[in-house]
Amino acid sequence: MQKDEIQMLTLIQQNGKSSVVAHRGASATLPEHTLEAYTLAHAQGVDYIETDVILTRDNVLVCLHDLEIETTTDVATVFPDHKRLDGHWYTIDFTLAELKQLNVFGRVDDSERETMQGYQIATLDELILLVQRLNIVLSRKTALLIETKDPQWHAQQGKPLEPVLLETLALHKVDMPAGDYIIQSFDEAHLRSLRDTYQCQLPLMWLTSELPSLEKVDGIRAWAAGINPHRSAIEGDGKLNTAGLAVLERMHSRGMKMFVWTFNDEPDVLQRFIECHGVDGVITNNPDTGVRALNAGRLKNE
Repeated sequence: MQKDEIQMLTLIQQNGKSSVVAHRGASATLPEHTLEAYTLAHAQGVDYIETDVILTRDNVLVCLHDLEIETTTDVATVFPDHKRLDGHWYTIDFTLAELKQLNVFGRVDDSERETMQGYQIATLDELILLVQRLNIVLSRKTALLIETKDPQWHAQQGKPLEPVLLETLALHKVDMPAGDYIIQSFDEAHLRSLRDTYQCQLPLMWLTSELPSLEKVDGIRAWAAGINPHRSAIEGDGKLNTAGLAVLERMHSRGMKMFVWTFNDEPDVLQRFIECHGVDGVITNNPDTGVRALNAGRLKNE
């Protein structure tokens, strides 16, 4: 990409500050969605920790990305009889006590599992308490970006996510905008329901693989505080998406924000998205790299 092309399309951020979001914690280093991965991400200085939530059989929200848990845990060995007819083990079929018996490996090859011992599935309650404690002792203000996983599927199983999620957030007094917590989802109907039916006061962000048209931004603004697209909506293969940048500019003019996913150990790319494209947040598996990229940009501007 040519330097003058980047400069020509540079956007000025609405608030002059981007956020670094730890994708499933420091997931490039430790098993995703474990308290250890969340702790490391917090120590690396992130603004948000992104977590996915799924319900257990006894209605506890646990932090997992997949509805099925055989990929990232040893559930097939510990509970072989819990497999459904489709060949999968589902979180929703287990109590929290049962899930706590599992070892979480994350997404590593079988050869690496020997080095991934002693990690447990975490609950949303545990994560909130952990972040609150670390914020106090380290004088930080890290918040959570909570993704609700497949709300329609949960409803079909007779376990709607919304009531338990809002009750959990209220219990910890993080259900108001001042706490900076955000809820995101790919499910537009679910987000609308949170806002209209459940009167959720937290900012809602719509996850999408592709950005909407300019014309649709104003309609989305009625129920969402932001739109979180895949990074290719702004730049792919080193090429700028001018239509995506126009949508980002329209969003900023309407007071909306954009968090972009997902980055790895890519300092130059992260800096470009933060400094040149003006996105409001970068969601990364390598939060330490994201924080360094953000700080490098701040030093340039001082």
